Amino acid sequence: MISCDPRDRGSRFLLKYPILLVEVLSPGTEDYDLGTKLKGYLQLPSLQHFVLLRQDRVEAMHYHRETAGWVLEIFDKLDQVLI
Repeated sequence: MISCDPRDRGSRFLLKYPILLVEVLSPGTEDYDLGTKLKGYLQLPSLQHFVLLRQDRVEAMHYHRETAGWVLEIFDKLDQVLI
């Protein structure tokens, strides 16, 4: 998790205004992570990028905020680059 917001300075364990979140999916929590948790994260006003990484195969899901809303890009090839 990364925050550029000065209100998060000094907080070691909790960031309230993240700009980037990266999460590794696990088989036991995948349904929750892709459902309730994803929905909650995408409602954070400060969030600009949310990346979900699979640990069992080559796949990264990159949600990024644009003017019209959230856009999802899926990276599932070894030669693709997520910037």
